[in-house]
Amino acid sequence: MCGRFALYSSVNAIMAYADRLAADDAPSYNITPGSSILTISRDGDSRILKRRIWGLVPFWAKDKKIGTRLINARSESLTDKPSFKYAFQKRRCLVIADGFFEWRKRDKQPFYIVGEGLLFFAGLWERWTQPDGTPLETTAIITTPANATMEPLHHRMPVILDAEQAQLWLHPSPSWIALHSLLESTAMSLSMHPVSKEINSPANNHPGLLEEVNMGLF
Repeated sequence: MCGRFALYSSVNAIMAYADRLAADDAPSYNITPGSSILTISRDGDSRILKRRIWGLVPFWAKDKKIGTRLINARSESLTDKPSFKYAFQKRRCLVIADGFFEWRKRDKQPFYIVGEGLLFFAGLWERWTQPDGTPLETTAIITTPANATMEPLHHRMPVILDAEQAQLWLHPSPSWIALHSLLESTAMSLSMHPVSKEINSPANNHPGLLEEVNMGLF
């Protein structure tokens, strides 16, 4: 699964992968479900960088509280689940991160996981009409079975795309065979280190959360 991540790169750096900006620059070292997160999606011929709420609310939902249960979407069932299948067809996006957190199963020790630059998580987005008539845009991160690096921590991980794969994910008329192959993308080179259990509290949000800790302290 993916339940916590960090993004502190500047919007200017992220704009190398988008054409238009509809977002502010607000770095966070402990992004939690329900937060406003940066995504890239297609808007006509452009790739737009904008904020959406983490926790997908399907367009047909009667209550936005459903979003608290839909922060992740399993890659294996995207075409079957009513909550995700329409967004998979027409509303794919990228969720941008510098790294993410996962907790080791046996002792709940948190680790911070990074790649060699920005991470592009495959995501879905939806637009839901609120009772007052205003639109609410939300998103979910797609997960897949863990690779060899991640498996000691958790049996799931986010689908992480490289820059070329990310462009295919956003393509308005993709090859569906190619698109499905992206959902099995776990070959990304990742590294990780243990971090303080201070990350467990959503109230904590500072750069020190990313620093490696001495395992002897836990």
